[in-house]
Amino acid sequence: MILTCGAEDLIDFKAFAGRERDWLDIAGVVARQGPKLDRRLIWDELTPLLELKAASEHADRLRALLQET
Repeated sequence: MILTCGAEDLIDFKAFAGRERDWLDIAGVVARQGPKLDRRLIWDELTPLLELKAASEHADRLRALLQET
């Protein structure tokens, strides 16, 4: 068995890192997964991480990408 992360986890990892390439990757995941994404899970896991990093602009950017679907 091969263990991988889910789409929501990948979004969290990439939004936390916040590099330009990460945002392109997130946009691709959102385009492919769209309404199947568990948005509550994304925010429950990502919010405390962004608070530690003091990166509220990452939350704003992710929110805009998620609203496109």
